[in-house]
Amino acid sequence: MPYGLVLAENCPPDDQPWLISSRKQLRQDAAKRSEWKAKWSSAFPGVQGSYGAKLAWAASIEDDWEEGMWDRTRPHEPCEVLAEILYDCCPETVEVQVLMDRRELGELRDVLKGKAAVAFFASAEHRRGYAETDQHPEGFISWLSSAPPGTAVHAGDKPEIKGNMFSSHCPAPDLVMIASRSAPKSSSVDDAVDPLLERLGLMGTSLIAARSHNNEYLGEMLSIRDRLGEMAHFPDPSTGKQVVALQVHTLCGEEKQDSEDDNAFLTSLNARKKA
Repeated sequence: MPYGLVLAENCPPDDQPWLISSRKQLRQDAAKRSEWKAKWSSAFPGVQGSYGAKLAWAASIEDDWEEGMWDRTRPHEPCEVLAEILYDCCPETVEVQVLMDRRELGELRDVLKGKAAVAFFASAEHRRGYAETDQHPEGFISWLSSAPPGTAVHAGDKPEIKGNMFSSHCPAPDLVMIASRSAPKSSSVDDAVDPLLERLGLMGTSLIAARSHNNEYLGEMLSIRDRLGEMAHFPDPSTGKQVVALQVHTLCGEEKQDSEDDNAFLTSLNARKKA
């Protein structure tokens, strides 16, 4: 059987022999990716840039998609490169803020009227600042309805940027912080948030990146990332900390979760009986 000699750079890496790309092609791809990262980094608002400024930065890159769609050197998933840029500049520890739309605070009041209230008010992470006499569901929600936002997630907004716009059917949320905690930037959202929700008595609650609901234009940029530091973080002017803001999507308290678990068990049991 005839054999042919091929230069090593035209072969896949030794540890990835299944790849179609050669070592040379992989080096070229990495170099081009670095060029794009440098280009996008030059317009990055920096670690002190507001949330709105970072959304505008991401929107400008999305706007370039049509212009660069025929450029084969452009990364197919810009959000992955943007996540790298964000992670590189992020401090080792961030503050994770749990936010709610003020228009949905009634749901939190209803949940706190159950068993969740004991855990919530006993937790060190729930938001303080209310009068001692308001340490009950009605008082807390009444205070929260008119309290300062407690977050800088709305800073730097530019309505003309498509990434910050909401339709008339889904107006921009009026977000207010209900709880917060510190976590390493390398943590996953689940690792950082699940213990917090458990201490708040809100296990089963689902969270999304702040202001990503019905904002498909920046869907990838505003998605939950593998690591907290890869998400669009912003400075808190009162503490100087970098913040990763998460918004309550579906609220769930202990009693509701127990009820859902019971219903799931009964459904499974009935299915077995029929079988």
